[in-house]
Amino acid sequence: MIFHFTVLLFSLVFFGMLAFLIREPIIPSWSWYSLSTGIFIMLAMAASRKLTGKWYPAFLPSVVSFSALLLLSLIDNVLEQKVFVWVATILFYTSLLGIYRLKLVPTDMTARALLNTAALASLFFTYAAAYGLYLNYAVPVTLLMLVFFLATCIVAFQTLFWAGRDDIRAVLLSAVALGTVMGELIWTVHFWPFGYLTAGAAMLMFFYGLWRVVLDLLHGTVTIKRILLEGSILLILLILLVVSSPWRMRA
Repeated sequence: MIFHFTVLLFSLVFFGMLAFLIREPIIPSWSWYSLSTGIFIMLAMAASRKLTGKWYPAFLPSVVSFSALLLLSLIDNVLEQKVFVWVATILFYTSLLGIYRLKLVPTDMTARALLNTAALASLFFTYAAAYGLYLNYAVPVTLLMLVFFLATCIVAFQTLFWAGRDDIRAVLLSAVALGTVMGELIWTVHFWPFGYLTAGAAMLMFFYGLWRVVLDLLHGTVTIKRILLEGSILLILLILLVVSSPWRMRA
């Protein structure tokens, strides 16, 4: 089941709210983020309550909303804004459908795949938006590292847990380890002469490669052959990304 009327209805409201925001130039500020995020989180909570009878599943739709707002504030082109609104709405729909299906059948692998997709997409939004704000505003690199650490920990914990690991302690330690590595990596990446979308995509590739290794370790299926194969694919993708991306000259 990939269609649900209530999920579609809330997603259309989400779409309408984002479409309303892009009608006027977005001026990022704490008050703008606070007001906009608060409204979108209330929408996610209302949808979660309606679909599952509980409030806490609203966490992922709320993260999708928050990260989408951050990245939307950095997009100036009108056409790109419209395309992004559609993409964010699809992800919001996916996250709501995932929590609804998981509530009906806790072992539903399709629901977990939907939630993992939404979580990874929201992580990319957060990575790209945080780095974009760092490039455009006087944001300390330590704060950038902290954002990457926290975002990675949260998404890693969720996705590793949804992947079928019931050992909460092992999953938590793995999530913290991944967050620490990604926080250190962004300190290295911030020296790169590339824009926020390139940096965000590169960091997501790093995260996914490390996440795969950690998942295999937790499942006890890790092998040198698999690490080398997946590492080679990751390296090729990173090279293609770097050579196809414009360089950003620093002052």
